[in-house]
Amino acid sequence: MKYDVNAKSLNCPNCGAPLSIPKNTTGVVYCESCGGRCVLSGLNVNDEILKKNNINSGIPLQESSDKIHATIVDFITSSKNFPIDVLENAVITEEKHLCVPAYLFTCSAFASYSYEAGNRRVSNGKSYTEWTQMSAIANDTKTVVVCGNSKYMDVINSFYSNLDPARLIDVEELNYPDDADAETFNVPYASAFSTYVKPAIDNSIKETALSTLKGRSYRNFTIGQPNIQKEYEARISLGLFLVTLEYKGQAIYFYFNSDATSFMPCATEPEDYARTEYIKSLRQQRSSIRSSWFSDLFHGGFAKANEISGEKKQERQEINQTINGIQNEPAKAKDYFNRQRCRLKGIYSDGTREFSWKSEYPDVPLTTNPFNTTGEKTVINNSTSSTSNNYSVNSSNTTAGYQSPAPKSNSNLIWWILGWLFFFPAPLMILIWRKKNTWNTPTKIIVTVLIWVVILAYGSCNRRTGNTTKTSTPTVTTITQVADDQ
Repeated sequence: MKYDVNAKSLNCPNCGAPLSIPKNTTGVVYCESCGGRCVLSGLNVNDEILKKNNINSGIPLQESSDKIHATIVDFITSSKNFPIDVLENAVITEEKHLCVPAYLFTCSAFASYSYEAGNRRVSNGKSYTEWTQMSAIANDTKTVVVCGNSKYMDVINSFYSNLDPARLIDVEELNYPDDADAETFNVPYASAFSTYVKPAIDNSIKETALSTLKGRSYRNFTIGQPNIQKEYEARISLGLFLVTLEYKGQAIYFYFNSDATSFMPCATEPEDYARTEYIKSLRQQRSSIRSSWFSDLFHGGFAKANEISGEKKQERQEINQTINGIQNEPAKAKDYFNRQRCRLKGIYSDGTREFSWKSEYPDVPLTTNPFNTTGEKTVINNSTSSTSNNYSVNSSNTTAGYQSPAPKSNSNLIWWILGWLFFFPAPLMILIWRKKNTWNTPTKIIVTVLIWVVILAYGSCNRRTGNTTKTSTPTVTTITQVADDQ
């Protein structure tokens, strides 16, 4: 009968002394007695990973589940209008460990550059700029990391483009989890150097040259092709986390670097489009609540008109309170989630701190597809954006029970133009008394009266000026005729 035995130690093949097997060993153990190096082949996946890609150093994965969970929560609640139920129904289903190969180049380079230096001169009391041809040499040393697998090119270049070689761990101490997926090189060495390293060195040399001219007056700057020398090159392995979040049938992927200090989502921040449309409908409802004070005055008198106006005002205030409450509810839910130290469902949850939220506004519909995803392979590259985490929101999303309102027609524009030209002040009165105007009724009455007072006063002044002109004209004519008779 065979039994499974968990071996705590083995014997050194050189001296026979027992070998201590440390936890999470990389497969290489040194004998404490003779100092011999013993390779424990097949103990974990690291030997296979490293041999496959001829790796000599790398960045291992670190335990980062709390960081990953916190980052995902911050991302899905980053919008002021995130769907609240995402905290309750989203499930983190998987955390994959990836070992991605990469090339590391440390290169020194120099290039000659020329420019015309400007110097201020004064001659005969006049100031002018004298241009002198100058030349110099720029030197620089730069380390460039290029992903060796095209599938993860954007991710690796974003996370590790400025990698400090001092962070690399020797192959004998490099450790990855047993379930790590090892990717292979599919980007040729020459292609990696010509496509990524050389342009990076060219740009670095140019920036170095321009930095020497900072604060000086110059023109016609030109720089030659740099002479690049490879000081060091290596094949390295870089760790990645690939975490999957599932929500209402959508799979959202997140890439994290080895210690989860940087991440790259394959989706935009979620937006609660249904909540937005519901708020719009409430605002439209609020705008439609307008009392006709003159009509109420005619049918019921001042008391009835004031009573109805007060009721309408109260109704509008209640809608305003509802709108504010619905808008502030996501922030309250996020604050509750953080204060209670809740966890999203799935692999990072202990089953005791899952989020539950009872909305004060049950009539608000739920959004069906709040994420605009880009899949796992096509990744949003933050490095190409001028603003970090600047993602485009897909405006084509529709919400359950709502559709985006159609654009307003400009067919009435011609009538407005004719009204302002020939029927003034009728258009002005329409603007004051139409429903979209949020002024209260007394304000509208006061503004209307003032406008008509100004119009009538202006018309009266014009009438007086016209009468004066008509009276003075015959007088002048008469005087002229008398003068002619004499």
